[in-house]
Amino acid sequence: VLDDYDVYAEVGANKGVVKSFFVTADNNLDIDLFHGVQNPAIKGIEIIKLADTASEADTLGINVTSHDFGNLTMGQTETLQVQITNKGTAGDPSIMINRNATLLSGAGGSQYVFNYTSSGPIALAPGESTLIEVTFRPTIAGAALATLTIPHSGVNPPLQVSLVGTGVASAVVSPLATVEVDSGGTMSASSTFTNGSFKITNDSPSGLRIDSIRFDISQAILADIVFDPDGTAGDPVGKGFTANSGGSQTGLVGQTYGSPLHTGYQALDIAFTAFDPGETFTFSIDIDPTTIRGAADPGPEASGSISGFELIGSQVTITFSDGSMITTDLYRKGTSTTGSTATLKHGAPAAPTLQVLGIGTTPATTSTASQTVRVFGTAGATIQLLHVESALHLSGVPGGGFDVDPYESNKAIAVSEQTATIGPSGFVDIAVTLTKSHAEGGFNHFVAVVKAADGRTSETAAMVLKYEPVTAPPVEPNSVVYRVNAGGGALAGGWVTDTKNNPSPYSNVGAAKSEVTAVSKTIDMSHSSIAAGTPMALFQTERWDQTTGSEMQWDFAVDPGTYEVRLYFAETYSKAQKIGGRVFDVLIDGQLVLDDYDVFAEVGANRAVMKSFTISSDGNIDIDFLRGVQNPAIKGIEIVRV
Repeated sequence: VLDDYDVYAEVGANKGVVKSFFVTADNNLDIDLFHGVQNPAIKGIEIIKLADTASEADTLGINVTSHDFGNLTMGQTETLQVQITNKGTAGDPSIMINRNATLLSGAGGSQYVFNYTSSGPIALAPGESTLIEVTFRPTIAGAALATLTIPHSGVNPPLQVSLVGTGVASAVVSPLATVEVDSGGTMSASSTFTNGSFKITNDSPSGLRIDSIRFDISQAILADIVFDPDGTAGDPVGKGFTANSGGSQTGLVGQTYGSPLHTGYQALDIAFTAFDPGETFTFSIDIDPTTIRGAADPGPEASGSISGFELIGSQVTITFSDGSMITTDLYRKGTSTTGSTATLKHGAPAAPTLQVLGIGTTPATTSTASQTVRVFGTAGATIQLLHVESALHLSGVPGGGFDVDPYESNKAIAVSEQTATIGPSGFVDIAVTLTKSHAEGGFNHFVAVVKAADGRTSETAAMVLKYEPVTAPPVEPNSVVYRVNAGGGALAGGWVTDTKNNPSPYSNVGAAKSEVTAVSKTIDMSHSSIAAGTPMALFQTERWDQTTGSEMQWDFAVDPGTYEVRLYFAETYSKAQKIGGRVFDVLIDGQLVLDDYDVFAEVGANRAVMKSFTISSDGNIDIDFLRGVQNPAIKGIEIVRV
């Protein structure tokens, strides 16, 4: 309960302090003090009995405190579910779980991974539970000891689970199956519509038949692509599942579609009765991005022609006649720009994880081309990092595109790849350069795999960065350089769009996880700071900064010179329409220009106000919003050359 405790370090000399702990005892309560530096010393001990019927308010419970995974062949995995529960009753407080501070420690910690099954901040109300999945994947032979520590805001100490497992060396395992998806042609015009695009080979050395195979394309590098057998989800030309060779030999039963999305499907299941070792089956099918729904074949810039390469990241699962299943992801086929492949074999290496230094969470938009991708994995492992640029082609698509989400694209246009080795600290940093080689491009996908000595690859780890290079427009003195309608669409007078689906490239939307809000309230435009002709609609939308991401930042490239920065505000959120309801700071180029600013305190509710600042810039204007009470919110930003 106290680790390396130092009284003086906590409270100083000659000062009393009490450390308190809640415990559940059977019929004996033991307190042990262990030697470290000098000698343990205690001034007093007090034990208080709590009523057995009292609520365990503000206390977090756990269903398991230790687990032995037993012997596991290196490369294989076993997963334990840990359930965490708020033990309070109605009326007791919620307990926050600090997922970012949860950690695995101990000599064998690198052979375990954990994952919270729920996303976002975790606040458990009384009686509520959440789950953590802890997976043991031995990478070396021998015992692996570790401790999972779960910090929280309850009154009891951080929860801990002691973990032990033993890695057992395995003999060389032969592949059981190989999958290739390669439609040939070129990157700009290659389609799984082509006969024989999908090829499955049974490589089992022990006589196992393939009973079924499942393709799940929901995690492919291009989002929202679907199997389009009826020609209704993308362009109007469709092609259903078509066996091209090996159907009768393998005992093809047929196929079913699953995971419906926008009149297409993201899953395909194929069943067999006699798919024996040494046999090969091929087929073809139409796959389209849903963004081009209704466009003429083959879609703008051939975006309706999805290749095997663009299926990288898709999941393949094969079930064998002994009931065993193997799942892996498609990855690039050699140096091909049209194909992907997967070797299904027991004991695949563990997947890596990715991070972009200085960006935080992804997807995100940046105007900086030079970035560093950090790849985490087992020390000494070989990794491959694939960099694919894609574009969103929507020319001629009805309505300007169907259900287009942020960071969604529909065509791969460029590729590069690097190989590196994970360092002794468990990661390797790889320098990359973001590209925007087409006016509709700039979507930079990074896909990493661990590559084993025999050539097979792990499951994939992927992320997206959108590159929007910012070029300062030529300006004349006293001319408007930028006008951004924060949180809203384009307005007369040159106010440009900043919406959920089309966020401003000048803001760190992805890292900040900022959101947009719109109201229909009438805005009082009478304040003396508001120039005649300023549109009321500017104040009926806003971009506001959530507490879960980075601080909200805006970044504008300009020519060196003097500028007036105008920030537009109005307090339109009813819960913040009180003094102290929303308070934040604003910095421009690192200088504090608004300190504890409270829009309501200055002008009241639903009333527009503009704050103006004159600055000298060397070539870039940074505007940072720092959280105080509630969340910073901005209605519009205007930059004028003085």
